Order: sequence, then C-alpha cells, then structure tokens
Amino acid sequence: MKETDENLIKFPDRSEAARLLIEDEAGAWLIKLDGDEVLSAEGRADLEEWLNRSPRHKKELSRQAREWEQLNVLTELSVPLGARESKRNARLFFRKLSFPVGAPRTSVGGALALRSLVGVFAVIAIFAVASIYFIRPDAYLKTNGLYATNVGQQHTVELADGSVIALNTNSEIRVTYSKEFRSIRLLKGEVHFDVAKDPIHPFRVVTDDGMFVAVGTAFTVRLKKGLVDLTVTEGIVEFTSPVFLTNKSVETQVTIIPDEGTGKVRAPDAVALVRAGQSLAIRAEKIAADVPENLITEINDVSAIEIARKLSWREGYLSFGGEPLIEVVREINRYTDISIEITDPSLESIRIGGRFPVAQTDQMLSALEANFGLRVTRVGANKVLLSTSQ
Repeated sequence: MKETDENLIKFPDRSEAARLLIEDEAGAWLIKLDGDEVLSAEGRADLEEWLNRSPRHKKELSRQAREWEQLNVLTELSVPLGARESKRNARLFFRKLSFPVGAPRTSVGGALALRSLVGVFAVIAIFAVASIYFIRPDAYLKTNGLYATNVGQQHTVELADGSVIALNTNSEIRVTYSKEFRSIRLLKGEVHFDVAKDPIHPFRVVTDDGMFVAVGTAFTVRLKKGLVDLTVTEGIVEFTSPVFLTNKSVETQVTIIPDEGTGKVRAPDAVALVRAGQSLAIRAEKIAADVPENLITEINDVSAIEIARKLSWREGYLSFGGEPLIEVVREINRYTDISIEITDPSLESIRIGGRFPVAQTDQMLSALEANFGLRVTRVGANKVLLSTSQ
C-alpha cells in the first residue's frame, strides 16, 4: 500500500489536541508548585501519577520549567530527610525527568515548594518499590493466574495490589503481575477493572488489537466479534496499538514510517486517550490484500444513564433503553445456553426497554411476550422462536 493512498490518514507526530492538553496540564502543575502552599499528600500522589503516565509529561514539565527559570532550585537539593543518600536519589530521580541538576542559579521563586517535592519523590522512589517487592515479593504476585466464567456467570476477584476485577458471562483473563508491570491479558468476554493506584507499576490490559494502560482508574473492556469496546468510568485510559489508525477525531501520537524492505506504511505507536464518561470502539478491517489490517477507532461521549445500562450486569441485571429487538436478543443470548431466534425480520427493529434479571431467561421471555406483542415458541429444551403474536 502506498503512502499516498487516500484511505490512510497520516497523523502528525503529535496531534494538536494531545499536545495542547499536555501543555495545559504541565502549566497547571508548575503554577501549583510555585504557589505559597505546599502540595498535600494527595496532590503529590497525583503529580507522581501524572509524571509516570507518559514520558511526554516529564519532557513538557522540564521544558516549561526552563522557560520559567525555575530549574535553579534543583541545584539546592535540600531534601527534608536529613540524609546525603536521600539527596543523591533525588538527583537521580530528576535526571530521569531530564532536569539539568547543575543548571546555574538565576532566581529563587518556588524553591521551597519544589525542594519539598524533591523530598517526596525521593521517599517514594526509595521506599514505595521496596515495600511492595523487596519486603514481600510473593504476596504481590500471589494472585497471578487464569480466571474464567461460564455462560450466565459473573465473578469478582480482588488482586494482591487491591485492584478489583469483575468478569461478566463467558469471560476469561490471565493475570501476570511482575516487578515492572501489572499486566492482564483479556482472552474473551467482558471485564470491569477497578484499578488500585500504583504509579510505579502501570496497569495494562492487553488484547489482540492493542493495549489499554491505566494507573488508578476504572474501566470496562468487552471483546466482540471483530470489535473491542472500552468504557471509562473513572480517570483516563490510554489505548496503544501498533497498527493503522484512520479516524481523525482520535487524539493520537503517531509516527508514520515506511517498513524497511516492504515500503508498507506502519504506525508503530498510535495512542488514543479516553476519559471518564467516554467510550472507545476499535474495529479491525482489511484495507488491502498486502496489508494485515486497518484499525478504525471511534471515541464518543457516554451519558451516566447509558454507562449505568452498559454496566448493569455488575448488579445482576440487563437494562435496555430502546435498543432494537435484534440487539436485545443478541445480548440475552450471551447469558444463556438457550438459542433465541427471531423468525420474522420485520420484528428485528422493535424498540425494547426494561430491566431484567440476568439469570432469569424465562422471566425475560415472558416480559417480551406480555409487553411487546411477541409470541414465544419453545422448540425442544434449548431453542426459542420469537414471532408476531397476530
């Protein structure tokens, strides 16, 4: 496939929306750090999480700090720990942020706040990892393994880090925590993740079409045939895929380069940021005989009511708000071994609303028959036909 193919949208190295967002966030953090009030414990934890979310955050904070001429405060690493070792670790930490620790001093604004921050980072860097891995490494990894549910089942498990995972019907995951990452492979079905905060060890959910990364947030990922659906209920989730993106609306950081030898255009690091109250639909499609697949993504705002409907399975119910009968039947079929079929195509577009217990297939069928003018005909033990009652 040629680079000039009009079906392939070539994104810049950094999308304008993503760049401006990071600039705004970095500027807001510098304003807080330069203020008279020292960051609270919660504020310091939030900053730590933001810095570890992406290397771009550290670079942008460093760039803006240089412009503000605030880097001089880093020459006086007066860490409030009273220990040379702590100061040394603080210096190492800031080198990782690309801060020139030896920068010449030009002003003293914000020195107390930033020096206090250096101490906090030193404490976090030295002790947080040690408490998790060096003191009790086996405890953090003890919940690694395979988790699965059968058709019609839901199951909730709390992992060793405090993250809570809820598996919907016919779902399967593999948990693989390590010293570097908290990784989960979603093999099939639908899973809700309530992620415990741990900025040092990002939480990753991997599918065939890409990877979702979070630190402390809540989101649901569902695998469908040819589709991956993400719904974020808290925080921000970053989706990364090594294949093509074709939707201009997605906030991306994409480097488009031709593959050596083949000349095919690849997007090795395509990123979409999805926030609370948004959903991301990912669909893989063939775009040419010589290209494996084309990743098409859509980010949409989702109302609180719609999110509650989508996640009502966590409370043991299926909720519908006017979906076509064909979609309702597909959803019900996920939770039962009984095959439900619509015999008359004209009935497929009937709008259905209501709330039904997940485990009560007979009750759902009775409600469809009583309230929506449908006839329910049972064919043997495991098949049901829906037709018009007239």
